[in-house]
Amino acid sequence: MHNRAYAGLVSDVRPPLVIIGPRGRLVILAIACAIAAAMGIVIVLLNQQNLTALVVGVAAVGVFGVGGGYSLIGQWRRSRLLRVDDAGIRLGDGASLAWRDIDRVGVAGPALGIRLRSADAYLSQRPRGVTVESLQATRRTWNGFDIVLPERDLGMTATAASAAVRARKP
Repeated sequence: MHNRAYAGLVSDVRPPLVIIGPRGRLVILAIACAIAAAMGIVIVLLNQQNLTALVVGVAAVGVFGVGGGYSLIGQWRRSRLLRVDDAGIRLGDGASLAWRDIDRVGVAGPALGIRLRSADAYLSQRPRGVTVESLQATRRTWNGFDIVLPERDLGMTATAASAAVRARKP
């Protein structure tokens, strides 16, 4: 039986598709940093009279605890490769691609490929390390695709990623 009291209250908006790269290596690195920092703390606590041990212990805590933690947080945030919604595709580097600027999404060998209608909108966002020349070289190398994300970074096959992105296009 259909209840008319709720008619129109349920949203038909689809949730965004988010593709996150494998984070297993980051977890292993976090464990290694935590162990090294803990060893530094133990060295400091057990050798308070030995200047060399204190320097080594404090350095271990600083490098692996503070520096490693800061680095891991940044890498964890950058492991999000794509966010696909009704507006378009947002790349992990922060660049946004509106659907009107995307010609096609497909498989480029062992990678997910995105071909742009015009690179101007993408390049105007100044993505790190991307130039007109690098986009042209990528297009020549990867079967006409401008942006390529390898399967090893996707955590799934390029075919599955391509199908998921295309299915999300309005």
